[in-house]
Amino acid sequence: MNTLTPSGRLSKVEKGDKIFQIQTEFFHRPRLKIASTVILNGKTINKIESPWEEELATDEDLKKIEKAIRKQHQKVILMIEDQETDEDKIPTEEPPLRKPWEILTEAVGIENLVVADAKGKVLFSDVNSTEREAFLKILNPVNKLTRFLSQSTRLGDILGGQIRMEKEKMVWIFQNERLCIAFLNQYMDFDSFSKKVKRINWSNS
Repeated sequence: MNTLTPSGRLSKVEKGDKIFQIQTEFFHRPRLKIASTVILNGKTINKIESPWEEELATDEDLKKIEKAIRKQHQKVILMIEDQETDEDKIPTEEPPLRKPWEILTEAVGIENLVVADAKGKVLFSDVNSTEREAFLKILNPVNKLTRFLSQSTRLGDILGGQIRMEKEKMVWIFQNERLCIAFLNQYMDFDSFSKKVKRINWSNS
């Protein structure tokens, strides 16, 4: 799976004896977004994020995103130049409490991820609309199969499973009444995925 990577931007703004660094990048995970980070004295003091709702599949898409990156980057530069120079007057952003799926999507080897609750309602997906439809078709049968095997056999509680394909693996696992379905590449196996899922605090979901 080839991933297009838009070029980021890095600038500095000098105001008196203060030097601000502004870095604007495009992120694929946990969802498509453009994020600008403002740094002063090595400390992140502000972060501006814009979700990207369109596709990233062609060179034209790439050019469109890079134009949006430049536009947001320049907007942040102007914001810094126009505002007060005192550090305590620059709005800061407290890091939000991270959702479990945000941690999972950052793991090397997890290509796509869908998380649903016990009723099959999708809580998170980092796939495009076509792939999302495919995942949704998988979701109910996997849910029913797992519950059937757990209730109707002597195997005990079935917590997850794996389907091997030519170049990747589709896995699913239940944890704290959450169903996680993902595609793994060669850098991640089912046991490693399972351990990551179980180590996460799912109370924040």
